Amino acid sequence: MQKQVSLLPAATLISQLIFAIFLGFLGLFMALPLTIILQVLLQEIVIKDWFKSNF
Repeated sequence: MQKQVSLLPAATLISQLIFAIFLGFLGLFMALPLTIILQVLLQEIVIKDWFKSNF
């Protein structure tokens, strides 16, 4: 099963900057996968639970 995750260009640049500051050169390589993991977790856990409880 394949799913596509979209990530805004600004979010890509900001995540690379933040991860590079905290993790250095390794952070540049890990920035996109970690950002996508955080995005999916936020969508699946936080946002869906919030909509279920409020609507």
